[in-house]
Amino acid sequence: MSSRVLGIDIRPEGSFSYIVMNSDNTIITDGVANQDELIRVIKKYRPSMVAVDNIREILELGGRFLKRMSKLPSVPQIIQVTRLSDGSEVKMEDLVKKYLGINTGLLTPEETAKYVAELALRGIGSIVKLFENETK
Repeated sequence: MSSRVLGIDIRPEGSFSYIVMNSDNTIITDGVANQDELIRVIKKYRPSMVAVDNIREILELGGRFLKRMSKLPSVPQIIQVTRLSDGSEVKMEDLVKKYLGINTGLLTPEETAKYVAELALRGIGSIVKLFENETK
């Protein structure tokens, strides 16, 4: 089964740059969104993963966003690409150089959204569990 990933990065004004990408790295859509628009993007494209460089960006959105996300019919896995499976943290620029072969300085939010998506599709990063399964 092919994976679809949503890469996001927070912008200075508090909105998000995002990109939705298929497992073959084809870009489905990208843009800038606020919290509500981001939920609509997740509902529409149903990514299996949401990739971030720093989980605090999602946590800072607060309870309303997380609650809405947990109620989606298909809740995507949250992947923090800068936290490796051994628990170590790696700078985004170092990951981009190592795995994508791109030398870069400070990344823009658009670049970060794209690169976190590409890295997550390559299996880089760790799953962050934000939601507990409810027992009924």
